[in-house]
Amino acid sequence: MISLKQYVKIDNRKKKQYFRTASLEIAQQNLRLLQLSSLSTVAFLLLFFLLTPLIIPEWEMTPQHFWFLPASLSLFLISFLYQKLNRGSFRFVTFLCILFEVVVAFFIILIDVYTSREAPGSFFAPLCLALPAMFILPLHLSYLLIFCFEALYIALTLSYKTSFIAQYDIFTSIVGISFSFVIAHTILHLRAGDFDLRLKYQQLSRRDALSDILNKKAFEDSAKAYLQRDISGCPRPCTLLIFDIDNFKVVNDNLGHYAGDQLLSLIGNRLPELFRSTDIVGRFGGDEFVILLIGPLTRDTLEEKCRSIHRQISEIKLPGLDTHITCSIGCGISDGSVESYDELFRLADRALYTAKETGKNRHCMLDTDSAQRYKVRISSPRGSS
Repeated sequence: MISLKQYVKIDNRKKKQYFRTASLEIAQQNLRLLQLSSLSTVAFLLLFFLLTPLIIPEWEMTPQHFWFLPASLSLFLISFLYQKLNRGSFRFVTFLCILFEVVVAFFIILIDVYTSREAPGSFFAPLCLALPAMFILPLHLSYLLIFCFEALYIALTLSYKTSFIAQYDIFTSIVGISFSFVIAHTILHLRAGDFDLRLKYQQLSRRDALSDILNKKAFEDSAKAYLQRDISGCPRPCTLLIFDIDNFKVVNDNLGHYAGDQLLSLIGNRLPELFRSTDIVGRFGGDEFVILLIGPLTRDTLEEKCRSIHRQISEIKLPGLDTHITCSIGCGISDGSVESYDELFRLADRALYTAKETGKNRHCMLDTDSAQRYKVRISSPRGSS
C-alpha cells in the first residue's frame, strides 16, 4: 500500500510526462475535439432556436442567443482550416480550446443571468460538468478557467437577479463547480494512466525479453533512422559492431538451455554500461548482439571498445563451466559513405566471419576506401596483428 503523498507524487509525475511526451498527440486530439464540440454547439443552438418557441411560446431570442451561433461557427471554421494546413502546434491548439471554452462560458453566463431576473439559471451548472471533458488541458488551466467562470457568474448573478433566485443559482453553480473539479482530475488521471500504460507496452514491444535491450526490429528501426541523411546531405559516420559467443552451442549442450539464457541475460545487462547513451545496443537473435556506435571514432578508441567487450564477457562465470567465455566481433566502419543499413550490416557481418575464420576470440575491423577496396584489421583481445 502506498501512502496518499506517494500516490499524489506518482500521479503528478504521470501527468507531467503525459503532457511532455505526448504533446503532438494531445494537440491532434484537442483539434478534433474542438471541431466536434464547436460543430455540436452549432447544431444544438439551431435545434434550440427551432424547438424553444414551440415549447415556450412567449420565448424571445436575445442578442446573446443570436451571437452565440456565429461565434461557435467561427471557431469550428478556424479549427477546420487549421487542420487543413496540417499544423499541430500544441500551444496554438491549446489557445483555440481555451478560447472556445471562454466563448461558450461567456454566452451561457449571459443567457443564464440576463434572460429574466425572476427565473433560475438552467445552463451554467451543466456546463461546469461538461467543460473538463471537452479538451485535454493541464489541471491548473482547467481549474483556473472554472474558477474565473464561477467568479464572473456569481458577480453578475448578484448584481442582476433577485436575492432568492441569486442564492439558488449560486448554490447550484457551486455544486456544479465542485463536481467539475473532481471530473477534471479524474479524466486527466485516466488519460495520463492510459498513456503511461501504452508507453510501457510500447517499450516492452521494443525490448528483448531475455536480455532487456532492444530487440532486432527496434534496433534496425533506430539504426536506419540514424543512417538516413538529412536534407543537408551531411554524412553520418558510425560503426556497426556484431559479435556472438564462441562455441555457444557447447554451453547449451553441457549446461542446458537455462544456463545459455542466463548467459545472454548477463551480457544484455552489461553491454549498455560499456557504451554512451547515444549509441544503440540490441540483441539480433540467438547469441548475436549488435551495437551502432554513433559518430566518428579513432581506431584506438574502437580497439578499446572491442577489448572492453572481450573483458566483460570473459569475466562472466557460469557454474559448471571451467573454460572462459569468449566472443568474436566484427566491426563495419562507415565514414558516412555507407548510406544504407543493409550495406553497413553486410560489412560488419563479413568482418565477423573473418574474425571467426581466423581463430575466434578476436575482433576484425572492416571498412572501405573511396575506391571501395576493403581494408581489414584483425586484432586479438590483448594486441593487434
